[in-house]
Order: sequence, then C-alpha cells, then structure tokens
Amino acid sequence: METITLPSGREADIKAISAKEDLILRDQKLLRKGKAIDQVLEACVVCLDGKEEFTSENLLDMSSLDRSVLMLELRKIS
Repeated sequence: METITLPSGREADIKAISAKEDLILRDQKLLRKGKAIDQVLEACVVCLDGKEEFTSENLLDMSSLDRSVLMLELRKIS
C-alpha cells in the first residue's frame, strides 16, 4: 500500500491493481458505460484523507484530474 498526494492536496492510500481489477479494465461493456474506472478506483483506493471507507460518493466528489492521477499511480505501482 502506498500513500500519494493528489493535485488537489488530498491524500489517498492505494493498493496495487489485482487481476480482478485488470479484467474490469478490459471489459468493453463496462468501458462503454464509463463504469470500469470507477469500479477499479473503488476497489484500489483504501483510504482518502484518513477516512477508512472509500465510497462511490467520495469518487463522485473528486476532480477529474485527481481521478486521472489515481489511475496513473495505480498503474505505476502495479
């Protein structure tokens, strides 16, 4: 698990992408619906700003830049 600082100044603890999440990223149906990245972020972000529970509501509150940086960091540590 790694802690990263997002462009907005928030801190996130993330874990590496597993085979399950990698399959989600390859699912064309989920990609077309725009849900693949959301599901991967929900599975791999362990903690945001010290709060133990990361939910889809937290995900919707994040800026697109923060979400992009999270995906890049997840790919980097995986």
